[in-house]
Amino acid sequence: MLKNTFANLAKNFSDNSKLTEELWLEIEVNHTHRKRFYHTVSHLENLWAQLDSVKNNIEDWNTILFTLLYRDVIYNILKNDTEARSADFARLSLEKLNVPENLIQKCVLQILATKTHLLNTDSDTNFFLDADLSILGSDWK
Repeated sequence: MLKNTFANLAKNFSDNSKLTEELWLEIEVNHTHRKRFYHTVSHLENLWAQLDSVKNNIEDWNTILFTLLYRDVIYNILKNDTEARSADFARLSLEKLNVPENLIQKCVLQILATKTHLLNTDSDTNFFLDADLSILGSDWK
């Protein structure tokens, strides 16, 4: 599902299917690394489900999807710069897709906001932060 979501999203900015496949593989490889236990593809799918349920309230769905896919693309529990490194990774990837700078910047800011999860002036960022923390209020199963 997420692969198709990314492919359809990328088509809005680039018709280079080879590049889209390469960028998707980077996302997938990073989120399926054997040392990951939580920030995995299933976490992305959970985020997508949470955000899809409030999609009508989100102003910029494309940017939210990019944020979702790149938020933890770089993750190392022993480091405290994973958000910044993920944001940099997202920027480089989105530039390759010819995503407009204003959308890239919004995605970067949303990723960086996940470091503190503080209330933001941007409502889309708040929806994303809520979805990101929703697992904490869910059933243990």
